[in-house]
Parts: sequence; C-alpha cells; structure tokens
Amino acid sequence: MAGIEVHSDGVPGRRGGQMQKDMFWNGLHVKWTGDNAIVAPAFVAERKHIDEIVDKFRKTLDETLEASI
Repeated sequence: MAGIEVHSDGVPGRRGGQMQKDMFWNGLHVKWTGDNAIVAPAFVAERKHIDEIVDKFRKTLDETLEASI
C-alpha cells in the first residue's frame, strides 16, 4: 500500500482527476482523492504485479508531465 501526491496545477484535484483517467486507459486503476493517489494492490499480489503497477504508474506520470510542459 502506498500514497502518492502530485503537485497541484493551481486547481485542487484537477491534475489528480486527469491522472486517474490516464491511468485507467493505461490499464491501471488507482483511487485518487484530489491530487493524492492511493495504491492498494490485492493482498495476494506477487512481485511481478507490484512491478507492473509501478511501471504503469511511472509511464502515466511521465506522459502527463510531458503533456503539461
């Protein structure tokens, strides 16, 4: 389980909402509350599952940040 906060773009929750949508389309469902992500994999997750979550999270974060520059 982990929590990740992204820096607000000036409107609370807008960046987190966009990240949630982008992650969904990249194959990852993460609960967002405002600009804070709650990552809670299944209790039976193996190392390869955690690696997949981290890879998809990182990919989406990189894509979103590149688009906002």
